[in-house]
Formats: sequence, structure tokens, C-alpha cells
Amino acid sequence: MKQLVAISIFSFLGLSCSDKKKKEVNYDYKEDNQTLLWEVSGNELKEPSYLYGTIHIISKDDFILTDITRKLLSTSDVLVTEVELGALMAADMSKMTMADGVTLDSLLTEEQYLKVVSLFEKHMGVQKPMFDMMFSKLSPMVIQQQLLVTAFGDETKSYELEFSKIAKKKKLENVGLETLAFQMEVFGSIPMDDQVAMLVRTIDSMDVALGEFDKLIELYKSQDIDGLASFMNESEHSKELMQNSKEEFLTDRNNRWIATIDSLIQEKQCFIAVGAAHLPEEKGVIELLRKEGYTVKPIDNK
Repeated sequence: MKQLVAISIFSFLGLSCSDKKKKEVNYDYKEDNQTLLWEVSGNELKEPSYLYGTIHIISKDDFILTDITRKLLSTSDVLVTEVELGALMAADMSKMTMADGVTLDSLLTEEQYLKVVSLFEKHMGVQKPMFDMMFSKLSPMVIQQQLLVTAFGDETKSYELEFSKIAKKKKLENVGLETLAFQMEVFGSIPMDDQVAMLVRTIDSMDVALGEFDKLIELYKSQDIDGLASFMNESEHSKELMQNSKEEFLTDRNNRWIATIDSLIQEKQCFIAVGAAHLPEEKGVIELLRKEGYTVKPIDNK
């Protein structure tokens, strides 16, 4: 059975490395925005920090971590991600379940519920008794996301988990831009009717949904963050979420993070890894940092 994927994110602080070691990391800038890796400098920083756009889970075959990314993380003082990984690993399933004993079968028709169960059995090997016991209390949005990640196959990887391994090897401390409890509140703020509608749309056109997910992965692998933003705003299975909940999901959280990021990078050299969807557009982290007076440049991440 595939491990249940929580919709979440993580973060880390690092011990300082010598100036000599840091000077050994050389890189080139790009003329366009097609990269996941960015340099943050200026605004009286003693040394640059770095910004990286992640995808929280991806097929092992599609996972790419370049040498320059590894080096810049390893030689930074702080690894920062959205939620502290230790809190995520310690989280229990109750944080993803629906309140007041609500179960999925009470939100769907019998036909729709059995279709969800059938898809879980087909893609994850989860039969109905186990689904009823372990999955039926999860929110429709969590169920939808779990169905979509079946496109990744049996072996998956997480950029946050890989970054955490490097951080642990370097004996880095860790910190989060937000708490897991706050993040769960954000996801839980999506109206239940909207969550149900998104799940039903997915199960009624699973092939289309997986095809769109494949397109999203290709955009990510090509490091086209502007293309990712456009795709999420326009694709059949995400545009409704973006139209109704973009402020809560992205914009408000981006704004909350900036003060923390500003404080951290003024003190130490940071490697900031957050979901790639948070980086682009006028209200993304890149432009918000520029508005704070920082120079943010794209790095050739090949």
C-alpha cells in the first residue's frame, strides 16, 4: 500500500560554515525565469541567501537534485521550509480527518463513494473494509490529492525529505515558517461543498486529472515556474481552487512568511525551500522580497 501523503510542507536551520567553504560555490545567473533556484541579496545582507521552489512529492524517476542545489544548501547556515519536519512526522491522522464524526460516504452518493473505493483498490491496493476504517474520515481534498499522487507510481521522493537528510548530515538546526496546525487550518478552510465538487470532478474524469497532473510535473521538471502558475490558474482540476481559495492557499501565506524570511536572512545565510507555486506572480515570494528591497536573481540550476 502506498504511504498516505499529507498535504504539507517543512523547514530547517543550519549551523554556519566557514567563509572559505562558501566561496568555493560558483554559479551562473540565468537571463530568464526558468529555474527553481534563486539568489537573494542586497538590502545590507552580508552574504546572499537562496530560494528554492519544491514539489512536495514526485516520482523517484522524475526526481532531480542538481549539484549546485546540494552545494548551496550544504554551505548555507539555515535550511528553511514551510513546516518543521519533526512536527510533520509526529503528526497524527486526526489532523487530516473531518470534524464531528463526518465520513466520506455521508457527503457522496453511494455510486460516487463506491467509485472512490474502487479507485483506491485499483491504484493503491486498498480494499473496501480497510478504506472504510482508515480513509473514510479523511477530508475530500486529502482523498483527491491521494488519488492524484498515484500517477507517481510505487516509488516516490520528497524534496523536503531529501533536503532534511542533507541538513541532518550537516547537523543543521530546523525551523518552520508556519506551524502544522496553522497549515491544517488553511486547508480546512476550503468549504466542504467545494472539496466534494473537486473530488467528484476527479473521480468522474480520472484519466483527464492524471493527464493534467503529468503536465504539471513536466512543467516542474523544466523549472518553468511561470508556466506552472498559468497552468494552475487555467487547468480544469485546479482553476476552481485557484479562483476560490488562492488568497488563503498562497497569497496570505506568502505575506505572512516575508517578515520571518527577512529576519532570518538578516542574521544568517539561508536556503529557503517552499512549494514552487509560492514563488511566481506579482504576489509571489520573489516579488514580495523585491518589494522589501532585496535583489532576487535566477540561478542556472543545471
